[in-house]
Amino acid sequence: MFDPYHKLNDVVSWLSNPVKVSPKNFDFIVTSLRELLQVNMDDNAIFRRRNGNVTLSSKRGPVNIFELSDGYKSVISYTLDIMLCVHDKFNAISDAEGVVLIDEIENHLHPTWKVKIISLLRSVFPKINFIITTHDPLCLRGTQEGEVYVLNEDESGDVIAEPISVPRGMPIENLLLGSWFKMSSTLDEDTNSLFDKHRKLVHESIEDNAEEIKEIEDELESLMKYTSNSGLFGDYLNILKDAIKVQDTHDDVESIRAGISNRLSERFKK
Repeated sequence: MFDPYHKLNDVVSWLSNPVKVSPKNFDFIVTSLRELLQVNMDDNAIFRRRNGNVTLSSKRGPVNIFELSDGYKSVISYTLDIMLCVHDKFNAISDAEGVVLIDEIENHLHPTWKVKIISLLRSVFPKINFIITTHDPLCLRGTQEGEVYVLNEDESGDVIAEPISVPRGMPIENLLLGSWFKMSSTLDEDTNSLFDKHRKLVHESIEDNAEEIKEIEDELESLMKYTSNSGLFGDYLNILKDAIKVQDTHDDVESIRAGISNRLSERFKK
C-alpha cells in the first residue's frame, strides 16, 4: 500500500478486455472518464477498444490513452485503478465504498482542471473517502466545510493536522494569502519593495517626501494598471489618502497606520 515504487494495475489490459469488462460496463466507465477528463462529446471525442488498447478519437485520429498529456494520463491511471479495484465488489461504480489516498493531486493539471478535480471525483465516486494532499490552493475548490486540514510541525517535530475553513466564494488571492500557505503577498519582489518604500516615506513625512512618493505611485500605477476605483493598489491608495485626511497632523504615524489598517480590514470583509 505504501511502496512508492509499486506499479498501478494494468488498467488498459483490463478495460480493453470485453470478457472482464462488458460493453455495458465499458460504456459506463468511459462516460465517467469523459466527465473527469472534461472531454467534450461535441468534439467527437470517443473512447474505443482497439486490439487490446483503449483509444480516444481526436482530430488527428485515434490516440492511445497513454499517449495523451501527463495530466490526462495521471487522472486516467488512478481513476481506472480505483474502478478496477471496486469493479467486482459493487453493483455500480457509484456504489463503491472505500478509502483512497492521492498525493499531490495538482501534478500536471491545468488550472481550470485543478479547480474542478475535487468536485469531479466526488461526482464519480460519491461514497468513497478521498485523502488528498496538495500545495495548490486551486485544488481547495470543491471542498466542503470540515474537509481541509493544514499539516504543520510542532516544536518537538511532530506533525499536527489543523482544520481550516475555506469559505465558498473566497477569491484565489485570499486563499494564497491565508495563514496556511504562509505567503505575505502574491506580488513580485520588486513591486513589494516599492510598496515598502512607499509606506516608509509616507510614515516619515508626506510633505518632505512628496516628490519621491509621487514618483513611486506613478511607477506602481504603470506596473499594476491602476485606476482610482479598482484593484488592490487602487484600494490601498484611496484608503491611505482617506486615512491621512482625517488626521490633525501628518507626523502621527501610529494614528495614520491604525486608520489605514482599519479601513483595509473593512474593505476585505466585503
